[in-house]
Amino acid sequence: MNILAIVPMSLGGRMMPKKIVRSGWALALLAALVPGAAAATALHDGVVVDLAQGAAYVASPQGGIDAVQLSTGNVMWKTRDAAKPLLVKDGALLAQGRPGANGELSLVALDTRQGTARSRVEVALSSGVRANLMDGPTQSFRAEAFVAADKSVVVTWTADDRAFQGIVPAPEDGLAPAKSAAVVAGGPRRGAVQVDMAKGRAVPMAYEKAQGLLGSALTVRTEAIRVRGLGTTTRELPSLDGQHVLKSEKNPEGGLWTPYRWTVTNKAGRVIGTANAPVSLTPFVVSGSRIFYVAMPSIRREGDKTVRQPLRLVSMDLLSGNDVWTSEVVDSNYRGPFPP
Repeated sequence: MNILAIVPMSLGGRMMPKKIVRSGWALALLAALVPGAAAATALHDGVVVDLAQGAAYVASPQGGIDAVQLSTGNVMWKTRDAAKPLLVKDGALLAQGRPGANGELSLVALDTRQGTARSRVEVALSSGVRANLMDGPTQSFRAEAFVAADKSVVVTWTADDRAFQGIVPAPEDGLAPAKSAAVVAGGPRRGAVQVDMAKGRAVPMAYEKAQGLLGSALTVRTEAIRVRGLGTTTRELPSLDGQHVLKSEKNPEGGLWTPYRWTVTNKAGRVIGTANAPVSLTPFVVSGSRIFYVAMPSIRREGDKTVRQPLRLVSMDLLSGNDVWTSEVVDSNYRGPFPP
């Protein structure tokens, strides 16, 4: 199996700032574990996998959304009516469209069979916030959706402001050292709405109330660590639909590029398959002997060549450990250029 390692990329010899860890996939995991919640929540920003319909909805680098068949990786339909999938419920794909004229968050309900728009609603945001689909050097925006315990659809949004501070020139006497470039982060701004996908209506609600709808008594094993045997540590992560468990441990024979070994079991503990992997844990779902996850952008050397891999949805066969197909995903994170 040839899985590329995830390493920091650089621009002009300067390492990029570390990516801010977001809670979007954890939010999806929580939503998936709520009784009665829809299983087709976001696997990653820009990726929704619907196991029931055998389809993945992917934010395409060419613009719009591609509906990808899980069994083959073939694109079943494309649409430009929206750009970023958020959630599937009752035969409709809730997606984020281009922002409105004043930066409003545009929410579009698409027919999952054909990709045509059923309804659209624009949500006004806080002053100075734009619902951009791609991060910029000074602001990032993320919309996330989940089905609450009462089966209502809730969309939350977060905008992070930041400002770049370049190198401070040294005085003419050269005595004072120059300061390095830095990213100065501002406080995040947040909001939420309850969405009626059929009628194309959105009712504002407090962000804190939206978080409370997930429930406070859920047990999520994203940080569970079990120690088995002398010096052996196994970490476990449930799938987004709660039907499988990924057990990860160090792979002594994996080398630099695949330092971890995944073992996937069903809820009853039956082993589905194993595979070498470049990361310890990542959000995932399983269908049959296939595991679906999103691989981060990566770069590595193969002989005298530099091999770059984009952000991508991966379909891997757990029986063979080989990738069956991959589908490139829009990378919304800002990766430069940065001030000197």
